[in-house]
Amino acid sequence: MDVPASHVDLLEGTHTAALSTISPSGAIQTTAVWYLFDEGRLQVSVQAARKKYRNLLARPQVTFFVIDPASPYRYLEIRGTAHLAEDPGYEVRDRIFDRYGLDPARIDAAGTGRIAITIAPNTINIR
Repeated sequence: MDVPASHVDLLEGTHTAALSTISPSGAIQTTAVWYLFDEGRLQVSVQAARKKYRNLLARPQVTFFVIDPASPYRYLEIRGTAHLAEDPGYEVRDRIFDRYGLDPARIDAAGTGRIAITIAPNTINIR
């Protein structure tokens, strides 16, 4: 992923980002997400029962947006395509939660299905 060096810190930090998907009606649905940027891949983990997963099954276009908390005029926007994969061993979820210092058991009930989303960028915008 060719993120400008000036903004890689936004992906490497433990910020909260917005992930926007398109609903069946064409409306934008935006959700706050935690993420992992590792080896040039941007990944998010979502529960399989959530609307954003159903949206992505129908239309894999996404916008990922993170604002620099130290400078609200500085941001990174990635518009791209979501590649979906089941995460039965919770590998992606656990790596994300560990990065943010969170216990997955506090968020997910036992047996909660998880989907790993890898975002392939089409456009990267910065400010």
